[in-house]
Amino acid sequence: MVFLRRKLSIPQPSETETRNLAPELNQFKQNNVALQGQIMSLMAKLTESKKNERELRSTLGMTEMRCAEWEDKAAHADNLAMKIQALENTIEDLESRLEIANTNRIDAEEQLSNFQGQKSPFDVTSSKLEPVISDADVDSKENSVVAAIVARVERLQEEVREKNACIAELEEDREQLRQQCDQLRQENNKLSIHSDIQEDLLHKTTRTG
Repeated sequence: MVFLRRKLSIPQPSETETRNLAPELNQFKQNNVALQGQIMSLMAKLTESKKNERELRSTLGMTEMRCAEWEDKAAHADNLAMKIQALENTIEDLESRLEIANTNRIDAEEQLSNFQGQKSPFDVTSSKLEPVISDADVDSKENSVVAAIVARVERLQEEVREKNACIAELEEDREQLRQQCDQLRQENNKLSIHSDIQEDLLHKTTRTG
C-alpha cells in the first residue's frame, strides 16, 4: 500500500515533457546504431586477425620444413665432400702404385736387356756349366713377364684416367653443391629473419585480439 501511494503521488509527465524527450530518444537510437556498427567492425577485425594467425602458423610450419630440408641437403653436401676426399686419397694411392709399377717395369726391362747381352753362343764354358735352355724358352718367359707387366700398367693407367675424369666431375659437382649450400644458407637466414618478424606480428596480433 505504501508503494502504491508513493507511485500515485509521483506526478506523471505531461505531453510537453514527452515531446521534449523525443530528441533524446532519437539520439539514443542513433548511438545504439553506431555502437552496433562498432561491434560489427570489431567482430570483422577479430575474424581477420584469426585468419591471419592461421596463415602465419601455416607459413611458420612450411618454413620449419624447408629449414629441415636445407639441413639435410647441407649434411648430404658434407657427406659428399668426405666421399670426394676419400676418392682423392684412393687416386693418390693408385698413382703411387702406378709409379711403382712403372719403376718395376723399367727394372725388368733392364734385367732382360742385361741378360740378353750377357748370353753368347760362343761362351762354351757357360754352356757347359749352365743347364741347357733354349732361346725359345728364354724369349717366351721374357715375353710373358713383359706382357704381364705392360698389361698391368695399361690397366692402371686406364683406371687412373677414369678416376681423374671422375674426380673432375665430382669436383664440379662439389663446387655446385657448395654454391647451392651458400645460397641455401642465405635464404635460410632471410627466412629466419622473416619468421622472427612474422612471429612478432603474431604476438602483437594475439595481444591486440
